[in-house]
Amino acid sequence: MDIFWNYQAVQEVQYRPELGWYVTYGIRASKKTVQGWEWIEWVHDVTTDRRLAGRLAETFRRYQLSPVHLREAIPDKIP
Repeated sequence: MDIFWNYQAVQEVQYRPELGWYVTYGIRASKKTVQGWEWIEWVHDVTTDRRLAGRLAETFRRYQLSPVHLREAIPDKIP
């Protein structure tokens, strides 16, 4: 199977007045080009669960989810 899309869980630090500062994880999508991997989409603050973010990224990579569907696929996969 050819890999055209790569997904990564990316640690971030966010701030919300009601929560203060907290560590969260986003999902970043990259496209394979002749120059290497080019970042094309990033959904911030997906979850505070590192393992869940990693599983989401792995699932999207394995099934080669098109990044145009990333924002709609994430809520479907969050328990």
